[in-house]
Amino acid sequence: MTTDLHQLSAAYALDALDAEERNEFVEHLGSCPTCTADLVDFVEVAGRLAQTSSAAPPMRLKAAVMSHLSGVEQVSTPEPDVAPVIDLGQRRRRSFSGALAAAAAVAVLAVGAVVVVATRGGSEFDEVVSAADAQVVELAGETGTVELVWSPGRDQVALRGDDLADLDPTLRYALWAIADGNSIPAGLFDTEDGSIRDVADVADFDPQAWGITIEPAGGSDAPTSEIIYSAGI
Repeated sequence: MTTDLHQLSAAYALDALDAEERNEFVEHLGSCPTCTADLVDFVEVAGRLAQTSSAAPPMRLKAAVMSHLSGVEQVSTPEPDVAPVIDLGQRRRRSFSGALAAAAAVAVLAVGAVVVVATRGGSEFDEVVSAADAQVVELAGETGTVELVWSPGRDQVALRGDDLADLDPTLRYALWAIADGNSIPAGLFDTEDGSIRDVADVADFDPQAWGITIEPAGGSDAPTSEIIYSAGI
């Protein structure tokens, strides 16, 4: 049992104390205005963290990070000859306080910055996004967001879209590579709850732009409707 009850406010706010520690802290709380004020702050932060939401990072972020990894030297950390002896009780209590502080910092940073997170490891989608020659473009449209990664070496494109309209089963989103004024079919894509995350094999070409139209489910040799998302290269 700890003798430093002032260090338990964060753990109490996270309901991370055992029964004996909790009872001791509650008794202490009634006579300590400092811990009472700290507890109010910790509970408020914990409540805000519970209301936060996550968002997938743009594909250009992962592609940029992965393209620079080959030049980063990997340095191993030597292990100490003798491992230090650690009081596990103190370590556990410090970890709760540290975890809450770190979580609060992440919540603040997430308001104005993109947090790097891993996507589905090992999938074909990630392999295209992580390719050394990956070219990332954002396609402009009236609604939603669409990002495309093209890997010339793999002859593949990875497409991710969010907040798009779900189409009738007889229709699909069609991607076109535009080169020398010609529109070359580059894949058909379906949405699921307004989102696209898919990979398509493409021909060996050198496009100047990309476009997306809505086409019959079986595809078309050329666009039959207006381009609703587009981007130059």
